[in-house]
Amino acid sequence: MTITIKKFYCNSNGKMTKDGRMDLSGLLTNQTIDAGLLRKRAVPGTPSTISNSSSLYGKSHLGTSLIKLTQDYETGECLHIIDGRIRILYYSGECKFKNLLLYAFTNMSDVDITTLTYTVAFANCLIQTSGDYIDIQIPDGMNYLVLLLCSNGFPSASLNEDGSYSLPSNIDYFCIDPSRSASNIDQSHSINIKGYSSIHHRNQHLLLAFEDKTFVKCDRDYNDVLIVLGCPSIMDLGLSMNDDTVT
Repeated sequence: MTITIKKFYCNSNGKMTKDGRMDLSGLLTNQTIDAGLLRKRAVPGTPSTISNSSSLYGKSHLGTSLIKLTQDYETGECLHIIDGRIRILYYSGECKFKNLLLYAFTNMSDVDITTLTYTVAFANCLIQTSGDYIDIQIPDGMNYLVLLLCSNGFPSASLNEDGSYSLPSNIDYFCIDPSRSASNIDQSHSINIKGYSSIHHRNQHLLLAFEDKTFVKCDRDYNDVLIVLGCPSIMDLGLSMNDDTVT
């Protein structure tokens, strides 16, 4: 299984240029995940479910699909987008691996993700500072976001003569829709929490917490890479600390 990945630029440690930085530690979604994930402690029930013995039960869910980008007021696995852009923010992570995050857009929920062209969001999540984000213009007509986590992906990158880096097309990855992962197919590697505004009736942001190893080897603590997704215009206006957390 191979994919197409654009060349990218970063320093020798894998740190990429950010568009900005913001502190989201006060959000209810982030406080919920911080309280529910413990280093080297498995989230009970995973990867099949989140059991009721976990503090995340009823407040989060395992990732099972691509993320819909919509201007409508929906409550599914979606983000409310009002300006044609999406923000990918690195929140935190505790791991040894130099994990790499890829993204792509599509207009089909059932797309063959190996036909898409991917861009590197963060080459080495471990080296990014909490709150670093990039803002991305969503191509016209594209209303689904695909995210791939490449476990310890940065060491597989090769340096090109022009100073850019390239990744092999056969790189291993976990997709946010686990049915399309290259490894651990049908086993979810993300726990997701929606930041839903009861005032504006929309999903204002999503928090995704990733497990970065195959389940034969991993500790199932799901705190290796944590990212927040949102619409820049909504996030820059200030997210309410009282936004509801829903599954």
